[in-house]
Amino acid sequence: MTDTPLKKRVPQRCTLKELEEAVSYFRIAPATIERVQRVLVDGEAVSVVARGDNLTYQPLARTCNKVMDKVEELRSNAPVLVPPGWEEATIVAPVEFIAETRKRLERYLLDKGWKKSIA
Repeated sequence: MTDTPLKKRVPQRCTLKELEEAVSYFRIAPATIERVQRVLVDGEAVSVVARGDNLTYQPLARTCNKVMDKVEELRSNAPVLVPPGWEEATIVAPVEFIAETRKRLERYLLDKGWKKSIA
């Protein structure tokens, strides 16, 4: 037995919309997309889907992992939804100014009851 960590296996889940967006980046046969959907969206086990379609586990698992990696990449690049009445800003300023601004924001959120104190 080795000390190297095992690569994550397929059980992650995604929505149908996420799956459809992710598979558009690949050339995957419609039948394979349907199998990947059964695993990643519907939650069926890779082994069950593969066996039911008379396939081996490994190619389907590899495709599911490839698609799920793309889903995660797209999730990480998705814009953050800004609540009504809020504004998103990117600033470049001295470290001290940023630190003070973070403290003020923290106090503001605590005062409004939007964040609980961890002290």
